[in-house]
Amino acid sequence: MVKPYAAGGRRRKVVVVSQLKIVVLMLGLVSCIILFAHNEWHNYLLAINNNINDAIFFSIGKDSPTASEIRQLLVNERQNVIITKPNNVADGYDYFKDMSEIYELTYAFVAEFQALGIPIFLAFGSHLGAQRHHGIIPFGEKDVDFAIFSLNHTQIKDTINKVLQERGRDTAQIDKANFGYHAKVQNLSHYYDFWMFRELDNQVQCIGFDPKECGSVCAKNNILPGCSDWYHRFKGGAMSPLFTYEQWFPPRYQVFGTHKVPVPNSNRDLDIQYKEGGPWDIYCGGGQKNSERLCSKKYEDYPFVFSSARLEELRQGSIVLHQSSIASPLTSSTLVYAKKK
Repeated sequence: MVKPYAAGGRRRKVVVVSQLKIVVLMLGLVSCIILFAHNEWHNYLLAINNNINDAIFFSIGKDSPTASEIRQLLVNERQNVIITKPNNVADGYDYFKDMSEIYELTYAFVAEFQALGIPIFLAFGSHLGAQRHHGIIPFGEKDVDFAIFSLNHTQIKDTINKVLQERGRDTAQIDKANFGYHAKVQNLSHYYDFWMFRELDNQVQCIGFDPKECGSVCAKNNILPGCSDWYHRFKGGAMSPLFTYEQWFPPRYQVFGTHKVPVPNSNRDLDIQYKEGGPWDIYCGGGQKNSERLCSKKYEDYPFVFSSARLEELRQGSIVLHQSSIASPLTSSTLVYAKKK
């Protein structure tokens, strides 16, 4: 009776040993998986430092980023490239301080107008900068352009004032222009222009001030009212161009500096604004089309966006500064403006 028992004991020992081996193998496998996952997560954390996350935007009810936050992001991104300073700055210019404060106000203006339910877009040169450089055009640019979809000039000016005062910019000068408002902020290299737009009957157009609203201010400065006057003076057109609603709405969200902000749903405004100088993604700067104006001649000195089917990459020379998904409309109802009936 002992042998069968002993044999059974041995069988149980073999089974237990086999089970222990399986457990050890499983633990080893789990450890490998955990280690692999940890390494992948570590690599991911390293990678996102060099990427613009689609979730990095601000909206109604969320504070816009501060200059110090923006500065840190810019420093991390640009630490391995040589920065060419703008032409219109003095000796001792601090690029990171200047740009972070310009972007801080840019994001604050966007957030404040959005909170009021007023559509706001980057327009003209700023739209071009977002598309071609993921930021302010790094050569020859002097301002940040906004398209504001409102003709309530009092509310627009009050909103501009509110943003400036909340950020300690009480000394900023706000002037009327034929297209809307011009804001010059002390100690910043760039100013801000607010172009007053209107959407009516499925058409979008820059309107600016009408004669009654502009009045003596325009007469004193020899400025005729309206965006059409601006286009007549500087573009040789009889009136400001008409766009379809779908060419502007819903807005896409494109990288501008360190965060994504709204731009028109198409690049039609760029095609019209820069048609005389050649394709805006091939030629850089003003003047006639020639080989000296090719953007490719600036690739080593300035950051440019390079696009694939799903990805945009900001590069300076061979150095990748960041990556982002292709700009597209967001689905959030708080960020995409529905067409009003």
